[in-house]
Amino acid sequence: MAHTKLEIIGQAMGLREMIGLSPTDIVADIEVSVSDIGYILGEKSFGDRFSAYCTYLENEKFAIVLNTDHDWNENFRRFTISHEIGHLNLIQHLAALQKGNLYKSRPEFQTIDPIEKEADYFAINFLAPKAAFEKATQFKDFSFDSILEIGEYFGISILASAFRFVELTDLTCTLISVDVSTGKVKYEKRSREFEDLGYAEYLYGKKVPPRTNTYDVLKAPPVTYPYTDEVNLIDWYPDLRKKANCTESIMHLGYNNTLVVLLELNEDLEDEF
Repeated sequence: MAHTKLEIIGQAMGLREMIGLSPTDIVADIEVSVSDIGYILGEKSFGDRFSAYCTYLENEKFAIVLNTDHDWNENFRRFTISHEIGHLNLIQHLAALQKGNLYKSRPEFQTIDPIEKEADYFAINFLAPKAAFEKATQFKDFSFDSILEIGEYFGISILASAFRFVELTDLTCTLISVDVSTGKVKYEKRSREFEDLGYAEYLYGKKVPPRTNTYDVLKAPPVTYPYTDEVNLIDWYPDLRKKANCTESIMHLGYNNTLVVLLELNEDLEDEF
């Protein structure tokens, strides 16, 4: 699959317009939106293999099927449904579905599969369009207070809200998700300003570094979340070979055995000798 970001944004905004939503309207009820588009929404038990799938039925009818065994919350459910809508509206995905392919979706932003990443990007643009999101996040810091407030406004999960924030902000920050059971990084998203700091190897699939607060939290979880403290950026990214204080904020997602970590730079980098 090779849809450009502009193509995906165009499809998401076009679908919003088709069901009567302006670029700043909130998707109030995702199930109503599914019905308005003409899809069938169902549920089925799949164990723990995947979150949902969409499929071609007959007579140009399509269904979105959610896993009843999954550990849902409402905003995660909204995002998953929107992800499946993405598969049904991105031209190359739809063509594959009509040939009998079945997309089995994993939890949001936890895949390196290009097809799933495209559907994730459709979902975030469908639920939280750029103009509306930038207006809602103006003057906000990269903290869980901000992320949770924004997430509730748009009806999106912590991960989706943090992803969108990092994508659009002019702050120097990064989002990391960690598997609690393995201590390994499942996902990482960096802001443009963070990328400008210099080369730093991506953390996907690697163990959480020992000198970080997240490492300590994995060893001894706090009584309450979020847990926030300072850390040196070089403890997360030794390739930078420069020191700078960061705010490291940690939240347990509440499902999928996942910690979400927010890193925001507090000062300019200093060379380490």
